[in-house]
Amino acid sequence: LSDIPAVSEFQKHIVKARHVAFLYHHTSLTSALECDILSFRMRDRIFHYSTHISRPLQSEIHSALELLGNKRLFCFKKERALKYLREELNFSPQWPIDAREIAVSNGVTPTMDEMTRTLCSGSFCHRALHFTNVSVPSPVAIAHLDVRASLIYEFCKKFLGLIGAKLPTPFPHLEVLSKSPLRVRDL
Repeated sequence: LSDIPAVSEFQKHIVKARHVAFLYHHTSLTSALECDILSFRMRDRIFHYSTHISRPLQSEIHSALELLGNKRLFCFKKERALKYLREELNFSPQWPIDAREIAVSNGVTPTMDEMTRTLCSGSFCHRALHFTNVSVPSPVAIAHLDVRASLIYEFCKKFLGLIGAKLPTPFPHLEVLSKSPLRVRDL
């Protein structure tokens, strides 16, 4: 999210999204900043907010996020994720859902590794931690952040039974959990 056209595209995707995944990433190599990249995953697009590049567009991005309304915002480590959204973009979602709570409710250890094994039958790639530990990450780092955001998005969709279903509003808080199969066309 580095210019007005990108923010406009972000806004369009927010409007048509039924739910959004949000992840934060912080680096240990940048000065006093605790969080450097915020990732937003929607059905067919991922957007990244960089504290180094996107800050001049904070108010426009905040306005776009307000369009989420009562849509679900999937996140990992909800308290910390919401802290970053509030501090950086002055935004508090109406319906945040922690992927860790969904994991626990379904007998899955609430870690990225175990959620990956459950969803993909494979291990989680930790190489992104090395590639993203700079203030302006490489394209490889961004691709790894995309994978992390997609993992949270697909994991929450699968275990909340949101794949291909008409969504009731409001959705009962994590009590009606379904283990509907993940289909390739839904990825």
